[in-house]
Amino acid sequence: RNNQLTSLEARLFSGLASLEVLALEVNRIEKLVNNTFAGLTSVVEISLKFNRIKHIEVDAFRGLAQLTYLNLDENRIRRIERTFSSLTRLTALFIGNNLLESLTNFTFSDCVNLQKLFLSTNQIKSIDRSAFSGLAKLKYLYLSNNMLSSIDIAIFSDLSRILSIFLKSNQISSV
Repeated sequence: RNNQLTSLEARLFSGLASLEVLALEVNRIEKLVNNTFAGLTSVVEISLKFNRIKHIEVDAFRGLAQLTYLNLDENRIRRIERTFSSLTRLTALFIGNNLLESLTNFTFSDCVNLQKLFLSTNQIKSIDRSAFSGLAKLKYLYLSNNMLSSIDIAIFSDLSRILSIFLKSNQISSV
């Protein structure tokens, strides 16, 4: 935490099979490459907040079978299509204070155990109809402080256990 790291090589952590928590907060990391976290078979929590991450390759998180908590807050992420496809045990995902402009269909569909999804303070203008497809266990959805001008209520149809949806400080004029 609070170092000068600018990159992480693939398989950098391959010898740390018993590691459970990885905190790489407040660095200068700009990109997560495929297999960045390969070998971290026991890790349950990763925090990468306060970095400069712009790009995440599709298999960057592959192999993190035990991961339940992932924090990517305060980065420069613009796109997250299928980025989390291997994270089936994930229960909390933080992607707030980034540069996301849209959420595409099935972005989180493999995160079947997700309960908390934080997408506040981005630049989200559009959410595709099936963006939240497969999130039957989701309880809390944070979409505050974005640029949404309208919401198609159908985007919430798969959220059978939802308790709270936070939409404050958007530009919503129609539902």
